[in-house]
Amino acid sequence: MERIILRTDILVQRKGKPLGFAVCPEEQDDYLACLNFFREAQQNELKVYADPRQSVKISEIGELYERSLSIRYNYPRLLELKSKPTVTHQDEENQLIDKLPIEVWISIFKHLHEQDVQHLIFAFPKFHLLKIIWEAQEAKRFETDSCRCKFIPTIHSQYGSRTLFRFPDSEFFYQHIDGCCRVATVYAFFLLGHGSDSRTYTVRCDR
Repeated sequence: MERIILRTDILVQRKGKPLGFAVCPEEQDDYLACLNFFREAQQNELKVYADPRQSVKISEIGELYERSLSIRYNYPRLLELKSKPTVTHQDEENQLIDKLPIEVWISIFKHLHEQDVQHLIFAFPKFHLLKIIWEAQEAKRFETDSCRCKFIPTIHSQYGSRTLFRFPDSEFFYQHIDGCCRVATVYAFFLLGHGSDSRTYTVRCDR
C-alpha cells in the first residue's frame, strides 16, 4: 500500500552567530565600523573621567559617537541599496507551483488544515488563486452534503449550564467524533445565551 506524507512544518537551519546575534553579510562591514566608532568614543570618554589631564578632546568623542549613529540611522535604507536584487525566491515559487497539476494541488489542500493552507500562501503567494478555487469547491460541497444534518445533535435535557445532547446516527457519530464534538461544544456555548429552540449558529464541523 502506497502512503503519502504531507509535511506542513517549516524546517530551517540556524546560521552561525559569531557576534551573538545575526548580522547579514551586507551589513557586516558597517556594523563593525559602527561598533568600533562607539567603543572608541566610549574608551576615550572613560580615559577623560579617569584622568581629566588626558589630551582627549570632548569634540573628538562627540564626533565618534555621531559617526557611529550616522551609520545606524541610515539603516534599513542603506541595506536596501547594498542588497543585490535576486529572483531566487520567485524562481523557487514558480518551480514549486509548476511541479504538480492544479487538480493535484487542490486535492492536497483538501487534506490540509486551513491554517496550513494560509501559511503556504504566505510563503508562496501564487497559491492564492488555487485557494480561491479550493474554497469555492469546499463551500459547494458543504452546501450539498447530505450528511451535514447528522453533525447537529438534539437537546435531550438541560440543567444549569449543562446540556445533554443526542446525535441521530450513532455510527456516523463514531466515524466523525471530532467534528461532532466540536459542533456540540459550540452548540453548548451558544445555548448559554439563547433558548433551546434557537438553532442559528456557525461552526466548521470538518475543520
